Amino acid sequence: MDIQLDKDTIGKIGEHMTFAQLLKLGYEVYLAVSKSQKHWDIIAVVNNSFKRIQVKTTFLQNESKNNSTNIGIVGYDILVIVVIDDDKTDFLILTKNEVKIEKSSNKKLSVSQFINDKYSIKTSLISHREQWGKIDRR
Repeated sequence: MDIQLDKDTIGKIGEHMTFAQLLKLGYEVYLAVSKSQKHWDIIAVVNNSFKRIQVKTTFLQNESKNNSTNIGIVGYDILVIVVIDDDKTDFLILTKNEVKIEKSSNKKLSVSQFINDKYSIKTSLISHREQWGKIDRR
């Protein structure tokens, strides 16, 4: 994909794609409205409680070695990684504990791997694809 967008615009694209997908799935959701909510981007109301959702977005074929994202494990309940690849978009949904396991001792969370002259989603993350039901769990 030959689109040249700044980091903030790419982030907003992923946030709005996630917001739209959550609405389609019937969730009551709200976008964060200020910088004071820096650890989450979307709030979902689930069973009279709130789930804080952090969204990270990447274009898969961007020549980045492994599409790493700098994500901690505080301030949110669910991480949604939006992976845009030409004409396809994948949503990877992870709990904080799953992020912690995936990162292991690394500072960043790697999203992709280079196989057969093309970037693809890292094998260990594929099982998190479209796992929206994690938002409903406690």
